[in-house]
Amino acid sequence: MHALSVLLPGYLWLLSKCVSANSNVVERTEKFWSRIVSEPQDDLKTAIGAYFADDATFCFVTCSSGLEAISATVAGLKALLKGVKVTVTESWVVEEDDYTYVGGTWVDAYECFAGPVGKIYQLVGHTYIQIDNKSGKTVQEIDMLDADAFAAFASECAGGIPSEAFVPRGSIDHDTLFKIAQLDIIRWKAILSHERSVDMSTMIAGYTTQNYKFCTLGYGGCHDSAATATLLNGFRASVSDMNLVMDRIWYGPAQVGYEWSAAYSCPKGGPPLSMAGIVHIFLTDDGKYEKYYDYFDSTKLQNQIADCAARKHNSSAYDANKSEL
Repeated sequence: MHALSVLLPGYLWLLSKCVSANSNVVERTEKFWSRIVSEPQDDLKTAIGAYFADDATFCFVTCSSGLEAISATVAGLKALLKGVKVTVTESWVVEEDDYTYVGGTWVDAYECFAGPVGKIYQLVGHTYIQIDNKSGKTVQEIDMLDADAFAAFASECAGGIPSEAFVPRGSIDHDTLFKIAQLDIIRWKAILSHERSVDMSTMIAGYTTQNYKFCTLGYGGCHDSAATATLLNGFRASVSDMNLVMDRIWYGPAQVGYEWSAAYSCPKGGPPLSMAGIVHIFLTDDGKYEKYYDYFDSTKLQNQIADCAARKHNSSAYDANKSEL
């Protein structure tokens, strides 16, 4: 398995910069990653098990569950990298009754143990961590970065064909990136609007490329635009009064991302529904879409669609306790 998580050492930097009332969780997480990435571990699975839940989800574009997969990822990381330096440009903590959510934007620089001496590699990405407040264990970690670029680096580091994937890319000014993000949220509003009868597949293809990816937060990995269209057609046909909002925007070289939230109703009545996620867009140097990732919990969305379909029109007999919301 490739060393598919260049982010792991960065968590101690990320979490140390977070301001949270839940300081015990942040401190424990920081100490854990500091020890894991810096000290030899005879049994990574046991060491990591102290931090992750047994069925935790660990994502690097695609997702895997369980300590075996997570341990293999960390072992690959420790075997591949050295001199890791991570700089966090933005971080946040959201505390809820059941879970604490930690996230941030990061830039890292590192060397390869077996690679060209003195060659420094860089990546920019975004992190999302969900921690169970009751057990203190991490339920899922999602690492959002350019998978192709990291795979090219791993190939070169392991002695494969040298890659030019890490030649510094031209930067796009923040004003342009902000306009791209704004346009993206406007397009999604149009795509999901009941007033628009445009075919979903055609609409999505109209502003993405064949590299378009649709990813979920820990449930099922990534899907192409056709699978995206199928899911969102079902959603659009099932809800009403949708309000889609861009909550936070962040930047990197030739990439932009934003967090979004959506509130909507079931036409049959009953409790309101909601969803939130993160968009990560990779751009060519001239500002065109190159790759596109949209991370959110598609299982929750499908459950909401089913929930709405099972409701009775404006009926007081609807049992709110049956809804996960």
